[in-house]
Amino acid sequence: MTIRDAIEGRRSIRKYKRQSIRREVLYDVLWSGMLAPNANNSQDWFFISIEERARIESLEDAIKEYMAQSSNPSTVANSKQDDYHPLFEAPAVILVCGKTDNRWSDVDCALAAGNISLAALDRNLGSCIVGFPGTLYRDDAYRHHFDGYAIPEGFEVKFAMTLGYPDESPAPRPRDVRKIVYYD
Repeated sequence: MTIRDAIEGRRSIRKYKRQSIRREVLYDVLWSGMLAPNANNSQDWFFISIEERARIESLEDAIKEYMAQSSNPSTVANSKQDDYHPLFEAPAVILVCGKTDNRWSDVDCALAAGNISLAALDRNLGSCIVGFPGTLYRDDAYRHHFDGYAIPEGFEVKFAMTLGYPDESPAPRPRDVRKIVYYD
């Protein structure tokens, strides 16, 4: 697979097989994230892999509780569905954390996530970036849901990534470069 094939073939996966990921595969994928470009080579990121089903479900419950308070009616409707799983029942959820005093931390973590997504595809895994965990972490009323995770002092959860073996093959969505690029 070429880099171009990986970029064009990557999709956000929201349905996974109930198959665990071997630790060495997970390590390899996360290692690729750590190889991402980052400001001043600061490497101010931290990844927490959650594989225990009960912990993932607990985080999903917190997300649904948060979603229920949204001003968006479809978000509220999703939160009330018993069969809605905001982390898509993935066998692994990665909390992507960045240093709070690094103004480039959001960008650095996003670049790492891009590498993780492409490395996951190379290992026949799917991935999806989910923003709600970062939103929860930044809300004082919900931060306690992250107690017990090894988030280092001075770091915060930026977002999460779901990882697993895909149980779907979404078609690519249309994109028109003429609508999003302006040449000056």
